[in-house]
Amino acid sequence: MSNIRLNKTRGSYALIVATFLPLFVLVVSVTAASPQEYSLPIPEGVLPPLIPNDNPVTQAKVELGQKLYFDPRLSVDNTVSCATCHAPDKGFSDGLKTSKGVGGKTGERNAPTVLNAAYYEQLASGKPAPKGPSY
Repeated sequence: MSNIRLNKTRGSYALIVATFLPLFVLVVSVTAASPQEYSLPIPEGVLPPLIPNDNPVTQAKVELGQKLYFDPRLSVDNTVSCATCHAPDKGFSDGLKTSKGVGGKTGERNAPTVLNAAYYEQLASGKPAPKGPSY
């Protein structure tokens, strides 16, 4: 009778392993392939921005954001990037009283810094800012 119980136990273990091993391998491989979260460089004393749990900041997103930020192809005539008016070497502004845009046209206001854009509740245009960070 103990042999029957032992065989039944071995069979149960084999069934459990056969059932859950592929699931375990899948979970481990998906976790290993998941994009690694990016640690934002936040100065001491500054509150971190709200980041949605379902949309974490990753290295890939940061790299894509950098490419898009400096890409003039996003403008209507392929000449102006975000960095044209929000230049990193000028505090993410352009240092001008009124900013120049596409075709060299002068705007009606200056380009505000985007250093704290993750905390904006309203954009300079008067439109509500998107919820969460915009990067």
